[in-house]
Amino acid sequence: MSSVSVNVSMLGKRSADADIILQSDRGTSIRVKQDWLEVEEAVFKTLAHFPAGATRAVHWSYVGFDAFLDCGLISAYTEARQLRIKLRNATPKDQFGFDGLVLMYDVSWEPAQVKHERHPVGPPSLGAFYSAITRIRRTRPDMRSHVVSTSGFTENMELDAEVFNLNLISTSAEELLAAAATAAPAAPAAGDDVANSQNLRACQKEALQAMVTAFERESGSFLLGLPPAAGKTLTCILFCLHEVANKFTTVVVASPRRAQVSQTKRRFDALLDHHARDFTSVLFDSDGTTDVAKVTRPVSGVLILHVTYKSSPKLAAQLEGMGDNVLVIYDECHHYNSNQLGALTALTQNIILVSGTPRGIPANLISDDEERRYLMSRKEAEEAGIIVPQRFIIPCSVNISTAGIPIKAEFIATTIMRITDPPRRLITYQPTIAAATELAKLAVNELARSGMHAEARVVTGNTSQAEREAIIRWMGEGSRQHV
Repeated sequence: MSSVSVNVSMLGKRSADADIILQSDRGTSIRVKQDWLEVEEAVFKTLAHFPAGATRAVHWSYVGFDAFLDCGLISAYTEARQLRIKLRNATPKDQFGFDGLVLMYDVSWEPAQVKHERHPVGPPSLGAFYSAITRIRRTRPDMRSHVVSTSGFTENMELDAEVFNLNLISTSAEELLAAAATAAPAAPAAGDDVANSQNLRACQKEALQAMVTAFERESGSFLLGLPPAAGKTLTCILFCLHEVANKFTTVVVASPRRAQVSQTKRRFDALLDHHARDFTSVLFDSDGTTDVAKVTRPVSGVLILHVTYKSSPKLAAQLEGMGDNVLVIYDECHHYNSNQLGALTALTQNIILVSGTPRGIPANLISDDEERRYLMSRKEAEEAGIIVPQRFIIPCSVNISTAGIPIKAEFIATTIMRITDPPRRLITYQPTIAAATELAKLAVNELARSGMHAEARVVTGNTSQAEREAIIRWMGEGSRQHV
């Protein structure tokens, strides 16, 4: 009998299969957005096709949880997703029910759905959307909703428009994409962060006070572990605005991906501008061409450098020897990679480790001082109403004892993804070496599809004692100890 050890070393979020991977003639991979997603995003980049009074349109991927809560859509959103699971017996992507929101007269939000199909859109194509708006209309019976179609509507839709107060918008993909291409980019507004900063959640107030107290006392790392959408970034910005942070001449904000870096920079800049702070903000170029030494520094303020994890070694090389008092903020720190971030980490003791899944942060980065951390579990966040309960259901119709190896691999990945506090180390026993090897490969692949990095080892009757001991150490030591 052979056993398979699976070690999951990083948790990630399941996201919509929004991209297509194409092979270029050079043999390299090119990531291309699917055309339906391009059209869907284009709808929310301009207000031209929405009714008069529309002041803002937001695609679902940019809608904050506060906006969901404000317009009463959280429960409807979750209900629609769960309905989709029941109807199709399939794992949902990241959005079902509606594709975005339209703000009318800066007062009320209205849901919108986009359909880019070959045939006229009718009620059968809008089951989840209908479920969502029906739920909302129990408390907002006069609420209007918008449906945008690039292929027109059926006669039944015209009838439903009166019943459900639907605004039917018929246009073409070409018009939407052209309008989006010429639309002025949205100004980096601080509105949401300003409003939220004046009405902080209890967990944000407590986390901010804990950070202030910790850095007042001495240098060191601080772990900020709040669930997604609980306000981690805003808390970090407010800390940088606090007088305790005045001792730092340079703040480095590092994020795993370029899009995150740009978004975080906009939020920092807007809120610091709102408070009339003296600062210089720089987006460090990924090719390393930014010369920090030539950046004009504020007279009495702070230099804020925004950088990707990948570009961090180049930034660290430039900062070394400058004598700056540096504060480093690692966003999504469960993606920490010492090869990329080791040099930056070595520059300073003052580090804020930010993560929605702090189990993924290497243990050697975290201070032993209990007062240099603020953690909130998902269960606590659910009870406080900050996040909605888990949106996934555990499959209960699988007979693992008789299922094939692919089903077993899928079950392992699904279970790890969908329960609140899943095991991070798994051992399975298989009747043959071939079965164990196949399960190891498939389980790792299934987890990778869900944005999770995993590794596996196969132990057989022929595995030497030395190799067995090495695998045992691999399962229990090093950076994987946190998973």
